[in-house]
Amino acid sequence: MSSTETSERLVIGLIVAALGLAVAAGVVVTSAVSVLLLPVPFALMAGAGLALLALHEPRWALLLTFLTMPFERMMALFPAEGTSQQGILSTLTVTKVMLLLIVPIWLVRTLVLKDSGVFRKTFASPGPTIALVFAFYTTISLVNAVSLGSYLKNQSTNVSNVVLFIFVLNVMDDKRWVLRSMGVLFLGYVAVGLMGVYEVTTQTHILELMGRTLPEEAWAISSKAFRPAGPSGDPDYFATSILFGLMLTLAVWRFLKPWWIWLALLCLVGVFLFNIFATGSRGAMLGFLVGMAAFFWFLEMPYKVPVLALAIVGGLAGFTSYTLFVSARAAGRYSGGETKSLDYRLGWQRQCFGMIEANPVFGVGMGNSVFTQDRFFDPRPPRRPYNAANSYVQLAAEAGIPSVVLYLGFVALVLLLLMGVIGKSPDPEIRHLATCLFAALGAFFVFAATAHALYNELTWSLLGLSVSLGQAAPGPAAGPAASRAAS
Repeated sequence: MSSTETSERLVIGLIVAALGLAVAAGVVVTSAVSVLLLPVPFALMAGAGLALLALHEPRWALLLTFLTMPFERMMALFPAEGTSQQGILSTLTVTKVMLLLIVPIWLVRTLVLKDSGVFRKTFASPGPTIALVFAFYTTISLVNAVSLGSYLKNQSTNVSNVVLFIFVLNVMDDKRWVLRSMGVLFLGYVAVGLMGVYEVTTQTHILELMGRTLPEEAWAISSKAFRPAGPSGDPDYFATSILFGLMLTLAVWRFLKPWWIWLALLCLVGVFLFNIFATGSRGAMLGFLVGMAAFFWFLEMPYKVPVLALAIVGGLAGFTSYTLFVSARAAGRYSGGETKSLDYRLGWQRQCFGMIEANPVFGVGMGNSVFTQDRFFDPRPPRRPYNAANSYVQLAAEAGIPSVVLYLGFVALVLLLLMGVIGKSPDPEIRHLATCLFAALGAFFVFAATAHALYNELTWSLLGLSVSLGQAAPGPAAGPAASRAAS
């Protein structure tokens, strides 16, 4: 048999495998037909189309997946009635089904085409290596896990996010595709931002309007005042999701020239700020301040100081207007008027510190902190938590102190890579994209100290885009010719 015939058979087999995966994905999607109202044939056709697109051009398939990411719980196939009822299926979303379809196809495609560039891109910088070590190390926490189901649910998500990170940095491998990715995510956040305004205006949560209940966290819903939760289902997570939308707006701003589009983007920035104010999320506000400080510190533009002054005055004016004409609750939360949730969180974290002291190396098992609370229960919080409201403390409790060192080391390497791009790349557009990614990730990792946000798919995607941009960016010695080639 000739090599040509062998290659043809491999391609045919790959197409058959892609269609088979599409049918399987279609069955999963249409099993939730009462929620999505999708006829089976259309779901199978969509899955087959996505499979063939992933086979031909994985980049475009990933762009379609990015379009669904900002909508979070709205994409859930089997929405749980509350946090206490959430299992593996309750976390399954359209986004995850799409990734489960296109990532294996990409891997097989890579093997068939013998693309050695994947290995080179993955290990061109130390960050991805640390991410893989992190995924492996957290797996070892199984030795202390009490609940195997909870461990599998959380660790499978953790590992899949690392795989997503590797996938993104390999597929979106130049400035043009990084910009397209950020542009598609931006379009999704336009709709998400308007959902927040709708919720505040109508005093109705968008998920409840769809017939779904919100998660049962004590800090998610207040009986005293309305807080928008958007497609996240939780005001705090919704606020930090909006932070991503804000940074993505600032990213695409540079590439759109007509004045009326700039005016529309300025209005959209106002929408995002309105949503952040309305949530009253202190963690998100702290992340917002850090992210904007980083953005303006690295921003390259004429009259930067006057623009910064106008931005500060505009932000303060907007917050004052919101406090006077909409609700004063956010101002009360930021000024320390509401401290009960802070007492809850500190109490929950004290429990995690007890777990860390008892199991400092391997933790109590990923996703198992809830099942170990009885041994470390602190009577001061009035209720038991579903998480520690601190990503780093909970990770240390569940997978050991080394896991936090690995995770923070990985994040630090990505941020240092972006700083290198900002300081050395001769391409101003690449420097601007790196600035926006640095600000977005900086804001998120500050917020993560106030919430359990380790499993956020969008964050891992932005990390992948950051490493991809850093590896593809020409250095100062490359000169204008390399800069034009990267474009």
